[in-house]
Amino acid sequence: MSAYSKIYMIGKESKDGLEDIYVEILQGEGEKRWYEAKYDEEKLQRLGNIHAVIPENRDDKNAILDICLAFAPKLFENCKSLANVKMNLGNTNTLDFSTGLHVPKEWESLRQEAEGEFNLIHVYEADIKKHRQQ
Repeated sequence: MSAYSKIYMIGKESKDGLEDIYVEILQGEGEKRWYEAKYDEEKLQRLGNIHAVIPENRDDKNAILDICLAFAPKLFENCKSLANVKMNLGNTNTLDFSTGLHVPKEWESLRQEAEGEFNLIHVYEADIKKHRQQ
């Protein structure tokens, strides 16, 4: 069985919080944790054909950076490794860091290049739980 447990939103921030959402990323829980994205396709597009990201483990410190790279690559256009990573992904639709399947060898370089840009991105998160009417 699997279910969604959290949502991450990337967008434009104002003084009051997140003002414009570019992409919503759902965190799924099952045998493994995974992430998938829902888009405003006019604002952002995914990296190649990536539709799911599976982190190395449930406590993977790189998971949020990895999903931002995979689901919001436009925000990392200044990273030199991005073009090579995209080319080496081909038609891959899942990045599985738990097994290493379909993870380009340049991904670690891309992570390092992206750290500065990542600090400028506005990522919000919320737990998903059933609403209880009173």
